[in-house]
Amino acid sequence: EELAKLRESDLLARGEYKLFYLELSDIFRRYLERRYGIYALERTTIEIIMEFRQLALDKHEEKVIHDFLEGCDLVKFARFLPTAEDIERDYLTAKEFVIQTRSLPYTTVKEGV
Repeated sequence: EELAKLRESDLLARGEYKLFYLELSDIFRRYLERRYGIYALERTTIEIIMEFRQLALDKHEEKVIHDFLEGCDLVKFARFLPTAEDIERDYLTAKEFVIQTRSLPYTTVKEGV
């Protein structure tokens, strides 16, 4: 729902790519917090990935999270100007990740690791 609202916003039409990616990243991070029970909003991408390495998380999921957040960071902090294809890919990545993981059982921390 939050992703759909973002897509319907006028941020991209106004050329507000950084704001769009700030919100896209925040939506994704809030989902990670609720879904996996981790703190993500106030952490760096690397800190989030390090925490996921402690969870019994599928390596493909970890890679998707890492690549997505790293891509968002480029726009947010490195002044990278995304193409229309980049924006569409990143939006769909977030949406598909939520759809694919929302019904999975919660992951727990591995004992003894």
